[in-house]
Amino acid sequence: MWVRSGLLALVSCSIIPFGAGLPVASADESTCAAINQMSKAVDDPANNGPIVTEALMYLRGDNPAYSGLDRQVDAIGQARDMWGRVNDGVRANLDGITEPGPRQQLTAYADGLSGAYDLSGTWLVAAPEVRSSPEIIDRGAAVGGLLFDGVNNFHVLSNICNGGAH
Repeated sequence: MWVRSGLLALVSCSIIPFGAGLPVASADESTCAAINQMSKAVDDPANNGPIVTEALMYLRGDNPAYSGLDRQVDAIGQARDMWGRVNDGVRANLDGITEPGPRQQLTAYADGLSGAYDLSGTWLVAAPEVRSSPEIIDRGAAVGGLLFDGVNNFHVLSNICNGGAH
């Protein structure tokens, strides 16, 4: 019985195609040059840090009692500035992305940055009941997902350009 289970597991694993969903293992010079320019904004320490995670927590309505309103406003304001700078850096270089797959991924990332920037601006001027509305919280969750996926995709592409075949 144990042998059969082990063989079944071995056969099952061998059927699964390896590499499904992995990004292209190369990128052309134009795409890599544009990604390297984007990295100046994306990886700049002034545009990163725990403030982004904290701001997304407030925008998604996670644990609203975590800190007072003054801190929430400060965190969201700082993150908004960061998202604006990163968005500017990514969008300024999108024309150099000549490959369709990376272009689509990085455009989605820029859209997430724009969404985070816009949502944080809406949140900052909204009344308390609007800030905690399902619409704001749903938008916060959606934007958070786009940002998480986008920055991961960016770093995969950057690693391909700076260490993979191209």
